[in-house]
Amino acid sequence: MKKKFIMGTTLIWACLFGIFSLSAAGNRVEVVSESHAIREVNDNGLVLTNNINMEKSDLVNGNVAIEIIVDNSKNTEVIYVLDNGAAMNSTKANVIDTLKSSSKQLESMDNVKQGIITTTDGNITEVALQSSIESEFDRIKNAASSSTNGEIFTSIDKAASNFTSESKEKIMVIAVSGMPTNITGLKEKIDGYITKGIKILVYGINVNNNANFKNVFDSANRYEITTSTINNIKVAETITSLLPKERPAVAISISFDNYILNNFNLDTNNIISSTGIARYDASTNEIIW
Repeated sequence: MKKKFIMGTTLIWACLFGIFSLSAAGNRVEVVSESHAIREVNDNGLVLTNNINMEKSDLVNGNVAIEIIVDNSKNTEVIYVLDNGAAMNSTKANVIDTLKSSSKQLESMDNVKQGIITTTDGNITEVALQSSIESEFDRIKNAASSSTNGEIFTSIDKAASNFTSESKEKIMVIAVSGMPTNITGLKEKIDGYITKGIKILVYGINVNNNANFKNVFDSANRYEITTSTINNIKVAETITSLLPKERPAVAISISFDNYILNNFNLDTNNIISSTGIARYDASTNEIIW
């Protein structure tokens, strides 16, 4: 069974773990496949997994343990966009160290993948989405030289294109210092991506024009910080606050097909649920949780 991961007080996902013993009529049972079905139940990311638990089954005596997991998490992707303009030079190392620390905290969540995008003289440096990117932050900090402020456009576009179709939650974390000349164009870009469902979290470090920063990122989760407060920001906690909240009361029903009902005796007194209450409805042949 997958593990529950808790970040602070936020439960990233909950699950149902049910063992249903099925007794064959005095016959030894042979299992052809342990994995019966995995399917997405709805657009909110609810996934139902139905497996045969071989450790809890007793095939010699015709007992099969069916394990049902209801996972209401959402696959989440976080991409960090690092402004590599000259205005960031004096603070870049501290910014990267802070983001690296936050990425380390998110590693414990098995439904979160992270990536990095930055640009130097038109050349994009990217780190593909993965669970752990701690060492990649060190590589970028040591390798990148300063670039022009306008290249934040390229980095943001590349980050947006790197989110995958499997992601239910897309979060872009932008660290920026200098603001480009084309303020209107950048604002349209940011607003457009937010409209498409990308959540944007932006940190303005010693921004060269506070009014433009507020205007461009008006619809984003926006924070203005200084060199002295960089180490105090709580990026991981803020990212977590953007993720789906606990949904422990998700209701679902699982139907047993005719093969099981015609060939096994369903032991409805041996239903075990690790979360919530599961019961069998004989009128519909469903386990209801």
